[in-house]
Amino acid sequence: MRDDAPGRTRTFDHRIKSPLLYRLSYWRSAAGSLASGLALVNATRKVAPARWLLSLLVLVLCATTLAAQPALGERPRLWASAEGGQRVRLLWTAPAGVSGYRLLRDGQPLALLDAGAVAYVDETARPGTRYRYELQPQGAGTPVVATLVMGPATEAAEARSGQFDAVVYGATPGGIAAAVALGRRGRRVALVEPTEALGGMITGGLGRTDFGSIHALGGPFREFMEAVSAWYSQHYPADHPNQAAKRDGLYFEPSVARAIFTGWLSAQPTVTVLRECHLVGMVSDGGRARAAVIVDRRRAVRRVLTAPVFIDASYEGDLAAAAGARYRIGREPKTEFGEPHAGRLWWDVWQRKVMEVPGEGDRVVQAYNYRLCLTRDPANRLDPPRPLRFDRERYVGLLADIDKGRLKALTDILSILPLPGDKFDANNHPQGNPSSDLVRGADTWPEADWDTRVTLVGAHRDHIVGLLWFLRGDPAVPEKLRADTLTWGLAADEFPEQEGWPSCLYVREGRRIVGETIFTQHDAMSAPGQDRPTAKADAIAVGAYPMDSHATGGRHPEHPDWLEGFFYLARGETRPYGIPYGVMLPRGVSGVVVCSAVSSTHVGYGSLRMEPVFMSLGLAAGLAADHALTEHRSPADLDRERLQLDLLGQRQVLCVFEDVSFDTPGWVGFQILGCRGAFPGYLAEPDKPLTGRVWREWVKLALGKTADVPDDDQPLTIEALNASLRALGGGESAGVSRAAAMAALVPVLRR
Repeated sequence: MRDDAPGRTRTFDHRIKSPLLYRLSYWRSAAGSLASGLALVNATRKVAPARWLLSLLVLVLCATTLAAQPALGERPRLWASAEGGQRVRLLWTAPAGVSGYRLLRDGQPLALLDAGAVAYVDETARPGTRYRYELQPQGAGTPVVATLVMGPATEAAEARSGQFDAVVYGATPGGIAAAVALGRRGRRVALVEPTEALGGMITGGLGRTDFGSIHALGGPFREFMEAVSAWYSQHYPADHPNQAAKRDGLYFEPSVARAIFTGWLSAQPTVTVLRECHLVGMVSDGGRARAAVIVDRRRAVRRVLTAPVFIDASYEGDLAAAAGARYRIGREPKTEFGEPHAGRLWWDVWQRKVMEVPGEGDRVVQAYNYRLCLTRDPANRLDPPRPLRFDRERYVGLLADIDKGRLKALTDILSILPLPGDKFDANNHPQGNPSSDLVRGADTWPEADWDTRVTLVGAHRDHIVGLLWFLRGDPAVPEKLRADTLTWGLAADEFPEQEGWPSCLYVREGRRIVGETIFTQHDAMSAPGQDRPTAKADAIAVGAYPMDSHATGGRHPEHPDWLEGFFYLARGETRPYGIPYGVMLPRGVSGVVVCSAVSSTHVGYGSLRMEPVFMSLGLAAGLAADHALTEHRSPADLDRERLQLDLLGQRQVLCVFEDVSFDTPGWVGFQILGCRGAFPGYLAEPDKPLTGRVWREWVKLALGKTADVPDDDQPLTIEALNASLRALGGGESAGVSRAAAMAALVPVLRR
């Protein structure tokens, strides 16, 4: 954070994480080297002839370096890019000897073009639709193909400066949940995405949902699950293998997730989507955010977006930081919060347990990677691309474990698990050392500028394709393992605009704001004397995934099976928990709500950082923004109980139960009283007869009143229960079970 005077525009350069831009950045740097050589020649040509010749030699070396790099393509290329929601611009390289072109879209003739054409604009595209363009040179050259998916109908054709009710930065799953929630209430929203892709990791390759308890999944992610199930039911018969592979909507192909999110946004006419627009500054006045300054790279212009409320849905916390929020990066020392697994630690990758916790804090970041979408189907399989930069020494550490017989197939080195469509989600495998994570490759990412992030994207891509390149062809790798690796490839029908490469780098952890509340490891562990963690009265979402972290360092010098920084706390250390509203509110900054880079320690964030949680937090941010607009208040000053009731109306889970579902009578009441500490465990026992002691406790927690019933463990009669309800201003209960009594209490709670 930097100090900022009221009204001053804070300069903050956020660069996107697109693999396509990495290619551009390489050629840009190469061209820069060539330009430097030309400048040197020009500057020295009037000096001594020997120096001039030396400079000319430098120029030749620059050109040779450029020519020596691996080719990005052996044939002419066709590029397709969306402009707004209904236009596609096509660009191509012209081979020699062409007499004209025939352009097809999805196999149908679209245009006949003359020999001098190098571009075409398709103005008849439809939102949310995938298109395949084929350019057929006449007289010379071979056909070239480009594929893209159009954005939602509400995507802006022009990113004008303007006033909105809310600006959401980051079209991640959390950002989409926030924007859709506001759009459904008629709010004017600018959803700003710095990359060309919508949906973050859910559309970027993470097709197997990370969740700790099915009972924790509600709100927008539950709606997403239902949409996934409906999509497969509409496209495949009931006995098709995809019906089982989808796991009730928990597992899906990236393209299906993309279609669902695009459909959600297309249905919101008041939500304007601005892609390829990155944040460069925030305008603040007296600690209150007033406007976001963005650069629209599609149109090479700068825009100012003003709004009463801003939602930071970026994985990095870029908007909150630009608005002046304080934040944390890296690991807290064990001494700061007394977290058992804070700071430096060592994990045995084969025994799968923590071995030592020295506990020192630092600013290192858990490793990033790409979640590849792989297939073994020869008809849909693309060979991985060749790395632009390849360092064999990075991968030779695998050979020792291969020689021991520990690593026999690619599935031992990458975590490869099935998806629908005969595809697989490939993630890092801790026993593959190295695997797809680029350890220590992202330490500078959270605060990096655009150019640095583009470079880091390329480094991560090169690391993974280098790993595959090594395993597919290095002579030191056993032939059986090489042959197995050769059977795997990128799914050609996923990310076709990037030749099968995922659209999003997995930014597992960036900044974490310093908020009104800091979530720590203790908030996800059982509280003394009970099964669940301490209840959060202002809970607005839940989490349940085991706290974990990917590696932050390499092998132990004396114990080669130990990896630094890795942990996975799934042996009872993590229990389903409530998430307090305060983690979304940056201290000292008004008008900003954060739904991804929330206030947490490194260990606590290891569970919070799951996409279903981000979507729940996105819904909470969107509804909080709506309440703030209605009440003309700061998001920090809202009636939090009213916000909770609104969230429950959207089927958001605020307290996890194993025996209570959305259809259970009194579900809302169980959720509210669970947040207030009425249940020490995960069983509400809704069918159990209600006792006087339990009813008195419920009434005290819910209304702050004392119920006029016996304070004992005897079941209440229907007459006594209804008399108590009437005294509280409620109606009558349909029975004396806990669920029936809670259902009768809910109307009183709502008042």
